[in-house]
Amino acid sequence: KSPRHSIAFKWADDTVQSTLRGIEWSCSRTGLINPVAIFDPVRLEGTTVSRASLHNLSYMKQKRLSIGSDVEVFKANKIIPAIASCNSTVFTIDIPSICPVCGSQTEIRLNGDGTSEFLFCQNQNCGAKMVGKFERLCCRDALNVEGMSSKTIEQFCSRGWLNN
Repeated sequence: KSPRHSIAFKWADDTVQSTLRGIEWSCSRTGLINPVAIFDPVRLEGTTVSRASLHNLSYMKQKRLSIGSDVEVFKANKIIPAIASCNSTVFTIDIPSICPVCGSQTEIRLNGDGTSEFLFCQNQNCGAKMVGKFERLCCRDALNVEGMSSKTIEQFCSRGWLNN
């Protein structure tokens, strides 16, 4: 488990410059609205990357993101695209006051220790929440419904066939 005769080498992450073009907001089954950075496509670790998760509102503010500014992109653990830094001096991203899925009001909440801000949809019947709950119900660890995809569930919900 912990051999004393071995050495682990850590490699520095490769970073590339790109331009931030926008922020996309996606709602999850819990109502959490996650920001995703959209930037000019760059070649990184053998793949073309044009999107990166921004985790939460506090992370965005800490990086001082601004549309049109230059960002430094890397792949965390050589897998997950992330933004290392931004050349902007001021945070200028508009935080949506309505949910991108259902159009209801959003709310900014703090995590348990009060260090990070998160954006939530307040609508209990939000379409994204409904689809997420049905996906969880149909997954292998729950009812194990074979052949039930996310797209099928979205179509069923949009047609009104699934609602509770």
